[in-house]
Amino acid sequence: MPASVLADDPPPGVPAEGKIFAAALEYATRTIHSLPNFLATRQTQHFEASLDRVIEQARNAAGSTIQSLGTPSLSIESVNYLPLHFTEKSSAIVTYRDGREVPASHGTAHRYLGLTTEGEFGPILTVVLGDAMHSSIVWGYWQQNGDTRLAVFRYQVPAEKSHYLVEYRESGLVRSYPAYHGEIAVDPATGSIFRISVVSEPVMPFEPVASGILVEYSSVILGDRAYIVPLHGVALSKVPVLPGPETPPTAVTPMQIRLNDVAFTRYRLFRAETRILSTEESQRLRNNPPASTPPPQ
Repeated sequence: MPASVLADDPPPGVPAEGKIFAAALEYATRTIHSLPNFLATRQTQHFEASLDRVIEQARNAAGSTIQSLGTPSLSIESVNYLPLHFTEKSSAIVTYRDGREVPASHGTAHRYLGLTTEGEFGPILTVVLGDAMHSSIVWGYWQQNGDTRLAVFRYQVPAEKSHYLVEYRESGLVRSYPAYHGEIAVDPATGSIFRISVVSEPVMPFEPVASGILVEYSSVILGDRAYIVPLHGVALSKVPVLPGPETPPTAVTPMQIRLNDVAFTRYRLFRAETRILSTEESQRLRNNPPASTPPPQ
């Protein structure tokens, strides 16, 4: 159990728990509309297991369970644990405008296979809380986060009520809405969400991809106000290795473990600045326009 968990503090009681979760739901539904237009840098580091070790493991066909990130809410059923090694990284600009994230148009090419986090700026919150509200929510524990005591809820969503989309490629793009579970950490005073985890529950052989994501939020100053925005995300996935010259037949389908570690940095407001010119300034600019920079050759 993490040291910040306040194990001796009693739960708030059912009525208070309902009020806290209702505040979180209200927060999630208005978060998208309250954020200003801004830019941020999304930096991703990709880790995965060695393909040779994955194939060797499949030949041995031994089963076990891995625990990742030091939290029981991010466990994925797997064959024996394999160490992950860094493979590459990317950096891209996130543009948030008019209440939604605009797809990146520049930055290092994103070539990663495996799962990555998406919808951190609001959509993931509304999807998970909406599903959880119509499924199962139970009290978890109190957890200290700096000066704030967070209320942590555990939830469980069956496949028939799931709106959590998992996409992966297996000779084409495959979309799935699996059952899933996880935790939601809420500031009881404001309803602000500071952490959310989502762990899929795949049903073999129909949903061969297991996945788990964790997104952490914190306060960032934009302009003259503080906003709760995502600072860190982790996506852990277990995907079958497609047959090929490097994947000889094995007793068990080789399962590759991949991890994407995402950091959001350099938040800044995205806005145009205008200045009203006097008649004299306007005339002076017309007579002496600024020198233009020639386009690169």
